[in-house]
Amino acid sequence: QALFTVGSVSRSDLLKAQVRTAQSELDSLTAAQQIVVQRILLAEQIGIPERELGDIDTVLVADERTYDEAALVTEATANRPDLQAAEAAVNSAKSGRTAARLLRMPYLALSAGMNFDPESRSTITDPSGSSNVSSTVSNTHREFQSNLSLNWDFFDGLSTDSRNAATQARLVRATEARDALKRNLQAQVHRAVITYQEASERQRVASGAFESAMENLKLIQQKYNVGSATILDLVDAQEQDSLTAMRGAIVSGLR
Repeated sequence: QALFTVGSVSRSDLLKAQVRTAQSELDSLTAAQQIVVQRILLAEQIGIPERELGDIDTVLVADERTYDEAALVTEATANRPDLQAAEAAVNSAKSGRTAARLLRMPYLALSAGMNFDPESRSTITDPSGSSNVSSTVSNTHREFQSNLSLNWDFFDGLSTDSRNAATQARLVRATEARDALKRNLQAQVHRAVITYQEASERQRVASGAFESAMENLKLIQQKYNVGSATILDLVDAQEQDSLTAMRGAIVSGLR
């Protein structure tokens, strides 16, 4: 604005500077809103209110690492509740199928019981006699019963076949659900590893671009000091340097 007032720059340069200023203000507001949104999402994941989240460390430092996909899949399989539940469902279905098949086998049945049969006898003397004597005698007869039988439910109206088919279908469904979870887990791990590798490459590229932008900024600063470059060239170099640094920070955050 000052250069336009003294006539050093054209009106189009002034308009471009105003557009860049407005865009920078909009980017600043958007970035601030995104910080609040990400804080809310993080608080929801942790399970606490956003106001209790505290300060977030914004220093993004990521050390590149190499991951073994097989080890990641094994670790995730042992720690994910859905996979553990699916494995338990398969084991339950196998036990149900075995129990249904055992219904075709003959089996022994043992039963036992005991009956009580009380018996009482009373004796009363004649009151006209020399003495009055009465007596009562009680006895209990005990009967023990036991039964051992060999049974084989051969003709059961195909109910055993129906139970076997139902348990087999349950086992097939449980096995397919477990295998699908494992396949999805392997795909998720592979996609995460690929994304991490891509982010690592992007960070290296961003680091090189940042170093180039810093060198360009130094050259423009020197040219401006000796009068070979205008203030707009210096502002453009500073803006490019800031954008490159921001992209590098975003890439580090994605990692």
